[in-house]
Amino acid sequence: MRGRESLVVDAADDRDVGRLEGRREEAAARVPDELVLKTNLLGAEAMVRARLAAYRQAGITTLRVEPAGETLAARLKTLGRLLDLIRSLG
Repeated sequence: MRGRESLVVDAADDRDVGRLEGRREEAAARVPDELVLKTNLLGAEAMVRARLAAYRQAGITTLRVEPAGETLAARLKTLGRLLDLIRSLG
């Protein structure tokens, strides 16, 4: 498995930023799924819990989150679910 640094560099090298400027969908399609999954809290609850545990084990104490949702109520519900997952880690 490649290291995190090479994964980020490879993704950046694979995207010709100048050529893809203004073509967001094509640029996004070139970002490896592995990079997206390792840098975001996405997926099933078990996946998110595992990512949070890995962050904690690595000594990360602060997260910047942008909860998903179409409305404020939906975003607050997502944030609440995240807080519940964090609390479940003990």
